[in-house]
Amino acid sequence: MNRKVLFAAVLIAILSVSGAFAFGIGVQFDGGPSSAGLGYGPSVTFKLDELPVVFAANLGIRDNTVSLGLTGDWWMFDKQIDSSLPVKWFFGYGFYGHLGFGNDLNLSLGGRLPIGLNAFFADGFVEPYLQVAPSIGIVLSPSVEFPDWSIPVSVGVRFWFD
Repeated sequence: MNRKVLFAAVLIAILSVSGAFAFGIGVQFDGGPSSAGLGYGPSVTFKLDELPVVFAANLGIRDNTVSLGLTGDWWMFDKQIDSSLPVKWFFGYGFYGHLGFGNDLNLSLGGRLPIGLNAFFADGFVEPYLQVAPSIGIVLSPSVEFPDWSIPVSVGVRFWFD
């Protein structure tokens, strides 16, 4: 019975927050060089309009290793390039974490600096974007390695709901 009450409370909290803010959810494709070679894969991305934070959960493929990852970026600014254009540019800082499944279990954590372009079309419903997020971190498993660097490039689109 306690699980049902907890589930209902969490569901009500999520619906309350999503009703108070517009939110964007979308997909992106990630690729780019890293200290372990060239990695690529799809992501699901989420952002609330009232907070300058963007999250993405990704599936990575690199050197016969599949990884699950999470990124969180705090946008320090998201500015219009020119008032006559719908294009904006953004810059921020964030984190990443990846858990890789291959011959060995691989865990890496680090920081990132996302910079990119985005635009809004169809009365703010569609947001295509392009970003580059130079990253540096540490591999914690199977052995400790530093630096773990990458330059992920992401192309995606978010759809916004009120």
